[in-house]
Amino acid sequence: MDPDDKVQCPYDPSHFVSESRMQYHLAQCKKKNPKKAKEMASCKYNARHVVPRETLQKHEAICQDKIVINKDKRTEEPKA
Repeated sequence: MDPDDKVQCPYDPSHFVSESRMQYHLAQCKKKNPKKAKEMASCKYNARHVVPRETLQKHEAICQDKIVINKDKRTEEPKA
């Protein structure tokens, strides 16, 4: 994603912020909207992903920033 692309703020839908400034904006907007902030939660894979609490588990299951580490046991070195 281009850092200059505009994305919508989850706390105030009238706010459109560049991707590169979103982290700062979220912190400020969360303070200004405490009632809305109680309804929202941050993704554990990317703090810029703020979603309604009831959809957090679903979001994290399909989050594009999720890194799945699969270790192939056949390639592991034996421990001495």
